[in-house]
Amino acid sequence: MAVTALLLASCGGGGGSGSTTTVADTVAPAATTDFPPQNAYTTAATITVTGTASDSSTITAVKVNGIDAVTTDGFATWLATVPLANGQNTLAVATSDSALNSDSNAAQLSITRGPALTAVGSGPVYGDPAGVAIDAAGNRALVTDSGGTVRNFSTIIALDFATGARSFFSGPVRGSGPDFSFPNGIVTDTANTRVLVVDPALDALFEVNLTTGNRRIISGAGNGGGVSFVSPRVPALDAANNRAFITDQGLPAVLAVDLATGLRSVVSDAATGNGPLLAQPVGIVLDTANNRLLVIDSGLDAIVSIDVNTGNRAIISDSATGAGTGFATPGDIQIDPDGTIALVSDSALAAIFAVDLVTGNRIIISDINTGNGFDFSFPAGISAVDAPGRLIVIDSNTDTLYQIEPETGDRVIIGR
Repeated sequence: MAVTALLLASCGGGGGSGSTTTVADTVAPAATTDFPPQNAYTTAATITVTGTASDSSTITAVKVNGIDAVTTDGFATWLATVPLANGQNTLAVATSDSALNSDSNAAQLSITRGPALTAVGSGPVYGDPAGVAIDAAGNRALVTDSGGTVRNFSTIIALDFATGARSFFSGPVRGSGPDFSFPNGIVTDTANTRVLVVDPALDALFEVNLTTGNRRIISGAGNGGGVSFVSPRVPALDAANNRAFITDQGLPAVLAVDLATGLRSVVSDAATGNGPLLAQPVGIVLDTANNRLLVIDSGLDAIVSIDVNTGNRAIISDSATGAGTGFATPGDIQIDPDGTIALVSDSALAAIFAVDLVTGNRIIISDINTGNGFDFSFPAGISAVDAPGRLIVIDSNTDTLYQIEPETGDRVIIGR
């Protein structure tokens, strides 16, 4: 816009007689909601609704069920804390602008408030969920599930963000290929229309087609060569180099797997790289901008940085590095979209942490004392934060899928 205006000014305007035609704005501001998702469930008496708005004129107000939203950027983004009645609540977003246009129902969503945990959504229930990934193109969450006492087979269950409906995505009832035994960590490889799944019981890395649910073992269980898996846990995708990094508690080490050949090699272990030794590496994410891996080590109660090229290790955050509440049993990790904050689940504290990757400082962003909604019991896998700002957490004790609002810590249940 600014470049266009300068170009027009330099040539005496856009041509013609120089007259100006003003087009009246007759359209009210558009609005969307980011949180909570449609058809979510909460036990809280209030919910903080967040969203966006846009208009050709100045937006003068955004209200949710009559409650004024607050903003720091002219309602480009906004939030409003709204009381909830027991049962189903309809939340209507109203907008108005300086041209006196208004819309009493610019956006709308439904949320249910109840006294305790209940079934949320339709379809197959979770039995023993472990890992979660977002398939943005399919507008769904994919959850690994070993069945527990609910069913006698392991599978991946898809949850549709639009409807809350769950369905079998891959397992004995959908897709072909070798069956899972105990699927755990999962990551989406959108460019190749697949997810990568680690099965520690089979010592194997699967690929699962996002369209068909068909399964293939890429590495382990007789596929690929190199260093053998002992107890692999969680994958991180390096799309640029067509490889996956995998934590292995049994070695303990971080391995790299060539996704074309299945060949496994050590990235960092007691004999590879310098720095504090890994004890129980679990969660892992690739920090592409800094060419490093961020690894959760539940034996060290720490985030460990690993140089991708050298295998050198350094503590990013633990009881002696960074300020704030210390980890107790950290499990999974993702990086916030701005690349400066790590999000960490901690099952012993039943909490989600935000960790400054420069200082190592830790704050709890959602737990029994932070944010509204039904409390965690054993938060395990967490998803990457996608474009709409969704942070998805799986609770393995209550077999519940949560969505978290990172700014407020509010929790809603989207699947159970």
